[in-house]
Amino acid sequence: MKNDNQENTKIEREDFRMFHQLQYDRIEKIELGRDNFSNFIVTITSGIFLIGFSDLSKLNEITGTLIPIIVIFINYAAITYINKSREFKLMHKQRAKEARENYAKELQDINDKVYESMKVTEKKTRFRRGQIFKTLHYIIIFSAIFMIGYYWVSLKNKQKEPLQIEIKEPLNIGVKNNQTVDYTKPKK
Repeated sequence: MKNDNQENTKIEREDFRMFHQLQYDRIEKIELGRDNFSNFIVTITSGIFLIGFSDLSKLNEITGTLIPIIVIFINYAAITYINKSREFKLMHKQRAKEARENYAKELQDINDKVYESMKVTEKKTRFRRGQIFKTLHYIIIFSAIFMIGYYWVSLKNKQKEPLQIEIKEPLNIGVKNNQTVDYTKPKK
């Protein structure tokens, strides 16, 4: 009977170890996926900006409005992905903490002392990697909004400019005081 209890304790410890390790493996995969997705979106956005806005004199409805809207949409998707991945990361972190509290109290005490000595908590830390990525995506979104505004302001300014017609040969029409008047030159 004593052997059965020892075997059960050994299995429980092994199960704890595997479960605890599984949680941190999942956290690692979530963070890696988040970082890869965010980097992919930043790369795509950089390419779009480079190609779409390389010559600002050639802005049209597509490059001035549609491309920035696409940039806004994909960067908003990246922010949403970062937020959702954080929820899953915290869930796995909480599972690991519960497992430590139930099966390895000494390990949990060590973990608490380290966090306490560093005075770091999840909510107090301002510059987490996810927060830095979100800030980057917000900057890109505001840049895209700026590009839309720039396009519409430049379009409005183009409409205010007088119509310019290119005349290849001057029109010499009319005679005033025995001099030919050139109507193509502006009057001073």
